[in-house]
Amino acid sequence: MKFLLLFFSIFLIQKSSSQNVATIYISPDGNDNNNGSIDNPVKTIAGLQSLINKTDTKNKVDVYFRKGVYPVTNSLLLSDKNSKASIRFMAYQNEKVSIIGGVNLPGKLFQPVHDAAIIKKISPSIRNHIYEADLASVGINDIGILTNNGFAKPKIPVRIELFINDEPQQLPRWPESGYLDIDRVPTDGNKNAKTVNAFISKGITSQPWMQDSDIWVEGMFSFNWSYDNLKVNKINGNTVFVNNDTKYGIYASGDSSEPLIKAAGSIRGFYFYNMPEELNKAGEWWLDEKNKKIYVYPDADLMNADIKVSLFEKPLLIINNTANISFENIEFGCTRGDVINIKNSSNITFKNCRILNSGLVGIEADNVTNTQISECLIKNTGAENIKLTGGDRKSLNPSGNIIQNCDLSNSSRHYLGHVANTFIGGVGNKIIANYFHDIPSQGIIYEGNNHIIQNNHFENMCYFLADIGGVYTGRNPSATGTVIVNNFFENVRNKRSNYIAAVYVDDGSGGIQASNNLFVNCGSSNAGGLGAIHVNGGANNQFNNNVFINCNKAFSNNVWSDEKWKSLYLRDSSYIKQLTNPNSDIRSSVYTTQYPYLKGFFDSTNMKPRINFINNAICYNVKYVTPQKSSYQVNNLYSKYADNIMLQQDVDKLLKPAAANSWKNWQPVAIQKFWFNTK
Repeated sequence: MKFLLLFFSIFLIQKSSSQNVATIYISPDGNDNNNGSIDNPVKTIAGLQSLINKTDTKNKVDVYFRKGVYPVTNSLLLSDKNSKASIRFMAYQNEKVSIIGGVNLPGKLFQPVHDAAIIKKISPSIRNHIYEADLASVGINDIGILTNNGFAKPKIPVRIELFINDEPQQLPRWPESGYLDIDRVPTDGNKNAKTVNAFISKGITSQPWMQDSDIWVEGMFSFNWSYDNLKVNKINGNTVFVNNDTKYGIYASGDSSEPLIKAAGSIRGFYFYNMPEELNKAGEWWLDEKNKKIYVYPDADLMNADIKVSLFEKPLLIINNTANISFENIEFGCTRGDVINIKNSSNITFKNCRILNSGLVGIEADNVTNTQISECLIKNTGAENIKLTGGDRKSLNPSGNIIQNCDLSNSSRHYLGHVANTFIGGVGNKIIANYFHDIPSQGIIYEGNNHIIQNNHFENMCYFLADIGGVYTGRNPSATGTVIVNNFFENVRNKRSNYIAAVYVDDGSGGIQASNNLFVNCGSSNAGGLGAIHVNGGANNQFNNNVFINCNKAFSNNVWSDEKWKSLYLRDSSYIKQLTNPNSDIRSSVYTTQYPYLKGFFDSTNMKPRINFINNAICYNVKYVTPQKSSYQVNNLYSKYADNIMLQQDVDKLLKPAAANSWKNWQPVAIQKFWFNTK
């Protein structure tokens, strides 16, 4: 009988390939012993994998998902071992399809809190709002543990999470908002901040949870860009003893022992989290790891809510060393690790997909070409929404990859340090007409060459860390040639720090062009901070036809001495190796032809002036256009103060002042091409 089923399964798939297309259907109401026809669909991702593997490699394959939720227990693997002419995965007639790395929990599993020990911990005024669920009673035992996922820590799958109506629930914290200062770090004669295991905060008041066994602290303990979370070993009055495994150590908020530590003083601080006693706000939850019970203060009716917990640590989808695969109108998410991993592949497409609620990265595509992510919603990721690399840095041949018309938000929920919403590397990746918003860290970090970042809207970003940028690159002069053009940057700033720029070219990088961009409420709020555009030490950056509105400072820079430049790029063997790597050698004719400013880079006797160029800048309500000590050469500047600017009403007048009509090579910002005008 099994032989006959297998025979007819293969026969039907091959029969449908008379037009060189095999069609497979999958449904939650199916059976994995079925042949995959519309009337006899398979049931699970494992069953789908089996049919794909059996299909003739010369076939095109169309896979239709029927409405429903598909939990994953093994990754769907598409590789050279089961490659076809093409594979298309689609929701049948746009039915709602979710592929998840967790399980749905029924509302009836959640009962009013009745555990006596927990009831004692919760305020009487809150108890009627708290519900508990026994995970072990439904077979969930592998829940993981909280770990340190701070700056420079390797990305590992996170502990189980709770999602209600697709929103991640938050662990309880104290104080409920804001941060406590680190008033003093006792050293006992040991001045090494990396080895101290305690700090003192006068803001700590006596709390009933101070003897709990699994308390953590989260915040900024050293530099502007270095976030950490640390396990608390003990709390003794105002002194917190922690497991200090930070990269840079722990410093008092008022420490001014070195310039960069002093600069981070305003942002240095912490809060406590993971105490059931602080479960007092709708949208919070706490996990009893020992007894495998959830306690939640829901912000929705649990009997009618979509409740999920994440279980799967591996990617839901792995694509490796293959080509011509597309996914359309499918939702992926609810994982403890990455959602989608792609390597060494080409012609991969995700269109109109939803990717959300991951412990780590949404889509990680490494060394890919002609890959397209379009019209997707990606949010609530633990690290990056997207990591995308491809193209040949040796020849500068472009990747052909594109991210277009996507809604990208709320990344870096677990990993913040030097993690952007989107990372691109290699050559010639395009990021076109996307909406980046509500992002605690950076919007884009780019490395490599000749990328195009165009027509995007960046809004409400960089509000957690500092010394970062909405669009950032740094510390590699070989990574040059990127164009940032016709983007709208709005509210890219941090209320706790003045070290934020919308466009940040850091640590000697150069050859970047940022043109025809609109900046509104970006950069620092005082003279000492960063401008909407900031260059740190680099040169040959071009800034043309940009408009600044209500930005305290338009441009800022740090001018490096020749000695500082030499010490980093002409004497430091690690950076010399980076710049002369055979795959990206700036001495090669490929690089010196395309980037003439790299000629003579290593000539320490005839060093060129490091100059950046501003052409045709328009400023409204901008107090500081360029710094007094400047690397900028300015050509054509219009600056005006105007009360009550109404951007939407006055946009034509603001972006096209009469004074600019005579400027050479002047072009207005094309707002009709912004993300919100192309939807």
